[in-house]
Amino acid sequence: MGYREPVTWYWLRRLVLNAVDGAGSEEVRNQVAGHLDSRTYRNNYQDQHISLDVASLVRGRPTEDTLMQKLNHAAADIDPDCNIPLAPETLQQIASLPDVAALEAECCRLAQALRDRYGAVSGAPSSDSLATQHTQAQRQYRARKQYHRSRLLIRQRRDFFAQKDTELIKMQLSSGELTDSTPPKQKVCNLSIPERATLVTLANVGHLSSPTSRADRLSAVQAMANLCRRVELPQCRRGQETIPARDMTPNISSSNHDKVPHTDQFPLQCLPFQCLFCLGDERLILADRTHSFNRQQALWKHARKHLDAIDEREKVFCPHPKCRKLDVALHDIQHLKNHGLREHGIRLQCR
Repeated sequence: MGYREPVTWYWLRRLVLNAVDGAGSEEVRNQVAGHLDSRTYRNNYQDQHISLDVASLVRGRPTEDTLMQKLNHAAADIDPDCNIPLAPETLQQIASLPDVAALEAECCRLAQALRDRYGAVSGAPSSDSLATQHTQAQRQYRARKQYHRSRLLIRQRRDFFAQKDTELIKMQLSSGELTDSTPPKQKVCNLSIPERATLVTLANVGHLSSPTSRADRLSAVQAMANLCRRVELPQCRRGQETIPARDMTPNISSSNHDKVPHTDQFPLQCLPFQCLFCLGDERLILADRTHSFNRQQALWKHARKHLDAIDEREKVFCPHPKCRKLDVALHDIQHLKNHGLREHGIRLQCR
């Protein structure tokens, strides 16, 4: 959001209570907060910034309390540019910290012990003490990494606003001119869909109302129509691929990304953790159609949404591109599950 302090539940409660404190009585404030008396507010929530123009009061001049309240408000110096993600090098440094590395080694040791005993970590019963230790170790490992990430993000946010305050002071001392001539950083827009990249390129060519831009207008309409036929899924722990600049051409018909994938790109024997329904969904991009989940349970949870949408009273057709081309009809959902495991190597049901 761009606030100077991290947005937490405590920060929100403190913001609300300080706003109510200036407008209502103590009884109303305690009722909003659920406090028995005002001691909790004074000890934990009261704002340390004074919203009175003390200098004007001492000099006997008209005060500017409204201006002081605006300056002390949480949104006075809001800046969305402070939300800078941690660099990959910093994340690697977090993973190499001694406490994080020790917890990761413990997780690997327990996971290997479960594989030696049950063949897979997911095959271990929940009543096994070793599985319980593995779950607790994973939670501690993730919590420790999140702790270090939060500390670094808070420090990075604090350094950002400190540098911003320093630049403002330098600007005031230099009669309103910035001393640093470094150009502002341009935000990188990662376009993973070729139609969207084409629209961005066409938006920068100028006015599309001129008679010479008829081809550009047709390309924009075609790109918008193709974009409406796509279904964009959230990226789950997968890096997005940046479309090269040479592919962002206004001529959509000559773009390599608009070619429909051939059925030969989808082998009959699939990866065990691929979704059979997503493979046959032509509205998805190729990366989403061929995505392979990292766990069997994740695939089952995803495939359940597709299976629930099927009418059990009607015939079911295999969604695989090659089977759909041959109109392979199945009797029911159970027949589809057996067909998916036997012909495509994808298990769509729990054991």
